[in-house]
This record gives sequence, C-alpha cells and structure tokens, in this order.
Amino acid sequence: MAAGGSASRRAQEARRQERLLRQWQTAQQQARRWEAASEGERRVAAQLLVLTARGWRLLVDCRWPGTRAANVDMLLVGPGGVFVLDVKNWRSAPEASEEKLRAGGEPRDEHAAKLLAVTKAAESAVASLGMSPVAVQPLVVFAGHRIDAGLGRIRLLGGA
Repeated sequence: MAAGGSASRRAQEARRQERLLRQWQTAQQQARRWEAASEGERRVAAQLLVLTARGWRLLVDCRWPGTRAANVDMLLVGPGGVFVLDVKNWRSAPEASEEKLRAGGEPRDEHAAKLLAVTKAAESAVASLGMSPVAVQPLVVFAGHRIDAGLGRIRLLGGA
C-alpha cells in the first residue's frame, strides 16, 4: 500500500458521507416547505368552503391540461366570476411595489408570471364557453400574512 493510502480511503468515505448528509438536509428542507404549503392551502380552502353555500364552487389542486406538472391550487367559480388562486405560505411577508413581488428582500416575480400563464389558459377555457375572459381574476392568497395589494392585474390578499 502506498503512503497515505488508508487515510485517502477514509477521506473519500468521509466526503461520500458528507454528500449524502447534504442531500438529506436538502430533502428535509424541501419536505418542510411542501408541508407548509399544504397546510396553508388547507387553511385557505377551509375559509373558502363557506362560499359553497352561496352558489360558489371550489375546485382544489386541479391538474392543468396540456402541461406535465402544472397545477392550480384552487379555482373558485361562481356568480362573481372565476378566480384562479395561488396559495403561498411564505415565512417572510410579501411585498409588492413597482410591479415587483418580493419576500424577505428576495425577488419572487416568477410566482406572478406562472399565475398569469395559468390565468391566460383559464381565460381561453372560459372564452370557449362563450363567457367573457374578463370574468377570470388571478389571486395570490398569502396564508399567515396580512396584505391587500395589486400587482398589475393580480390581486394579493392575506389569508388564514
């Protein structure tokens, strides 16, 4: 065996374990984020269910046709129109200014862009039914944060 051979093998094994630990930590963080998202969606849905007694229909976790993984957190359909809801349960409070969405000082504009893309698809579906696409409104509902603001045509609201 060459000089340093066993130490080198131990170092390689330690580095392998270090990579596995980082992967585990990343998976743990992702699981916590998805669990928080799920809890936020459940709380918002519980509040919106009250509207079903007034003629509204609440559709949750709808797979979006024509996409591989896209889904809509909630669709609220009723006498007042169609609302496309994206529910967020962020640790940091959302901020909207100058058509930009931020939280904790970080840009979050990609969330608004995705919601607008889904809303556009919903408008096409509504138009194919002979309804005005103006009846489709995009909303981001922030669980656990108080906000009532506009971000272009998107309404940002605080929720449960």
